[in-house]
Amino acid sequence: MNDIVTHDENVKKELLEHQGNILVLANAGSGKTTFLTKKLKSDSERLNNYQKLAAITFTRNATEEIKQKLVDIPDNVVVSTIDSFLDKEIILPFLNQKYEIQTSVQFSFRIEHNFSHYSTGIKQILQDGIFGTYDFPTSKHGKNFKCEVALDILKTIDSASEYIKYKFNTLYIDEFQDCDQSMNDLFLYLKNELGIPLFIVGDDKQSIYQWRGASPKYINNLWETKNDFRKERFIGNFRSLPRIVDFSLALTPKVIIDNIREEGSILYLEPNQDYLKEDVIKYLIDNGDINLQEENYFLIGNNKDIEETVTNLNDIFLNKFDCVRKNPFIECTNSIFLECIAKYYFLDDFSEYDVLNNLFPEYNDEFRKELLKKLNRLRQQPTRSLIEEIASYLDVLITNYEDKLESQILLEILSNLDNKKLFDTNLMSNNLIMTTHGSKGLAADTVVIFVEYLIDRYKQELKFEDHYVAITRAKSKVIIIDNQTIYTNEINRFLRSNNGKFSFEDFI
Repeated sequence: MNDIVTHDENVKKELLEHQGNILVLANAGSGKTTFLTKKLKSDSERLNNYQKLAAITFTRNATEEIKQKLVDIPDNVVVSTIDSFLDKEIILPFLNQKYEIQTSVQFSFRIEHNFSHYSTGIKQILQDGIFGTYDFPTSKHGKNFKCEVALDILKTIDSASEYIKYKFNTLYIDEFQDCDQSMNDLFLYLKNELGIPLFIVGDDKQSIYQWRGASPKYINNLWETKNDFRKERFIGNFRSLPRIVDFSLALTPKVIIDNIREEGSILYLEPNQDYLKEDVIKYLIDNGDINLQEENYFLIGNNKDIEETVTNLNDIFLNKFDCVRKNPFIECTNSIFLECIAKYYFLDDFSEYDVLNNLFPEYNDEFRKELLKKLNRLRQQPTRSLIEEIASYLDVLITNYEDKLESQILLEILSNLDNKKLFDTNLMSNNLIMTTHGSKGLAADTVVIFVEYLIDRYKQELKFEDHYVAITRAKSKVIIIDNQTIYTNEINRFLRSNNGKFSFEDFI
């Protein structure tokens, strides 16, 4: 059994027994959510009083994943999104005590009920009985109205704070890197002022909700500052072979590796400046470094180069390659909205829940049902006006990209069924040419990285987070194609500052 697996297993055994505040930073593929559920179940069996444990997530998908891993949810365990948790445990029971509201409160996510100031939201509750949300420009700066109201209630209503601290023994928070400022403030108040222990797990190198104000800086602040958390890092990666894991770990701040394991492969090629990508790939295939019968990803940085490369390769290898084109909306202001609507249109298993979880973490069932009606109309007959209606419903302000409205760009994509391939890799071959961003959440036997696209041309430095994503997609082999001499300098700079024991040459 290798040292890293042993390290993680020993840490996990200790954490299962530890009672108190725990903070875990976990690498991609380390099984962090699986361990959270194991810890939750273990603690629930140990708990022998009236209290409960609460697992809190930021999306319904994450909630369902934890429920599935638990299989049989113990009676003393609550699994919930943060939105549902706040509604049930703080907002609905105690809002009237705070504001003496004369009517029932309706939660609304409609654009006409958005606002930019806390006082405006409170006034709307008092006058109209409507609990709205911050508008997008406000929320993207890390402000969350529901969390702020909940925190205000806990600070001013003694019965609310007493209820929460006596009902819940511990809170378990998954994917803490997706926390925004208001969420962070609320969780730390629960811990520091009410004395409720927190079990926090997250990956500080990956955050997918930064567009709505989430940031890994909050989990990093907890990790770097002196506090009463027991802090551990899961350094294993069950996706990749050990040598690839060691390379990613050696580049990770404050993670020390003592030796480089043999299993797994990292190859480094340095072609001429004017090389053709298809020639390099053909060389690797002819040399036996790439097996076309396995899953292979080739990471290239822009649509033009992707399409040109796949065309040239298919002339040589008789249609063995497909391209996962760069998200056609990536440079649009509302790229996430446009991509979600396109996925709903093309993919049968992409539901209205997926649209909402990606765009609108807070919603109720009435809001969902109304959105579903609009989305079903879109599947029957997409029109620009309907796209704009859906955008308005989701508080998305359609803008221009270059000389076209975003709604027109989306309509043109939906009007060509061939574009389904842009969003469904199941329709493609084993050998996919794509962007690093497009590879997130995926894995292949071999990953070929053209590192020229991982260099920030203005700062002349390596984009570390993109590089981390790229190398951790590989199961058994990473092949690095480098015509930028800055790459090896940057890797060695990271290795010196983070570890000091190895150079890049030790890994290849």
